[in-house]
Amino acid sequence: MTEQEASAFKEFVGLSNEPSFNMFIYAKLGQLSHLEQDPGYQATMKVLDKIGLGGIEFSKKTAMPYEEQFWEFFDLAFALNEEELLRELPKFVTDPSNKAKVEALYSGKRGAEAVAAEETKRIEAKLE
Repeated sequence: MTEQEASAFKEFVGLSNEPSFNMFIYAKLGQLSHLEQDPGYQATMKVLDKIGLGGIEFSKKTAMPYEEQFWEFFDLAFALNEEELLRELPKFVTDPSNKAKVEALYSGKRGAEAVAAEETKRIEAKLE
């Protein structure tokens, strides 16, 4: 893969200044078939093939949104746990304001502490 292809990939999935695979997904589903000849889409396919994500299949038989299907496939392919995800976070979140938000979310209570702190309340409705 060339530096030019890597740059085209980053531009294609980062059109909104943060990674988004929606255009790739809809092009792969044939709904944006005009993008199949786009250098950014072609570079994206090469990058995803290189990292083992090129074979993803999207199901139309589920209520799960396509982008969530992509990230679920990503999670299964790379089997990242929370610690590894935090270590790799700078590679995924490049916008400083989004990075600060994500770090703030993870700096709070985690794991068993968070579960123990949660409360479940039963609300009963009275019909008259």
